[in-house]
Amino acid sequence: MKGIVLLLVCGFVGVALGQDAITFTNKVVTFTNLQAHVYREVQLVRADMDGIIYRETVGVGGGRVYYTNLSAGVLESLGIPTNRVASAKPRAEPKSIAPKTNAVDLVLAGYRDSDLEVEKHANSHEELDSQYLHSHVLRLKAKEFCFSWYEWSRANERERSRCVGSGNLVFKYGQEEFARRLFGKFLEWEAVAATNHAQPFKKVICSYPDVDPLFDFRSDRTFTFQWNVEAYRGPERPVGFAVLYDTRALSGHGGEKNDVVHFLDLLNDIPALKEELAKKICNRETEKSLFR
Repeated sequence: MKGIVLLLVCGFVGVALGQDAITFTNKVVTFTNLQAHVYREVQLVRADMDGIIYRETVGVGGGRVYYTNLSAGVLESLGIPTNRVASAKPRAEPKSIAPKTNAVDLVLAGYRDSDLEVEKHANSHEELDSQYLHSHVLRLKAKEFCFSWYEWSRANERERSRCVGSGNLVFKYGQEEFARRLFGKFLEWEAVAATNHAQPFKKVICSYPDVDPLFDFRSDRTFTFQWNVEAYRGPERPVGFAVLYDTRALSGHGGEKNDVVHFLDLLNDIPALKEELAKKICNRETEKSLFR
């Protein structure tokens, strides 16, 4: 077996998420796997139950090295329990070296608690009715993405336009297709209700178990379609209007038809925004590494 070279430049190891993951801070190493591939001066991000996630010290490249392709000596040098090799074997992929693809997702996963974010605004304000406008924003953080709508009063001779309401829908990465189907179903039901001049009703679109981010307890997250017929904002919507409710939304109100249409369009911007955010995170980490 080829010799193992391990160079510890600086840093420390910390246990996080119970016993499942180990996080690294400013730990740059050089090591060799069982196939004699040398990972030269890479920055360790996290060690989960399957392997080590790393990123290259230049750019946004990175990847995962599975425990099954590392010697006990390397694991011990990194402070990782060697018994993880046995527990990872049933889940190991045929290739122990993950290809350097999806590097952006690996960076975001490694810096889930980062406070950095990027955003994309919809092109224009949507006229809700004669009194109000809605604007729409997609924001990405390292661990989630959020759709937000803002309701603005129209400016007049006596006062400027001001925000009078807002709402949001937050999703985790990997739920992009779920969000697309959710928005599509909402718009499908809205069209049926409007065409048939439906009477007021509520109906659950979908529900799934989730952990409440505010109170840290497990409960169901439920998305509900509500059709209203009260034209409380004038004659612009004489047949009624639909509202999407989310039990996880701070306001409960996830948006109306025009909001959902914009959210559905903004979904297409997520890949580019994720790459922008990953570069932003890596640039800051590179700058921080100058101060050692």
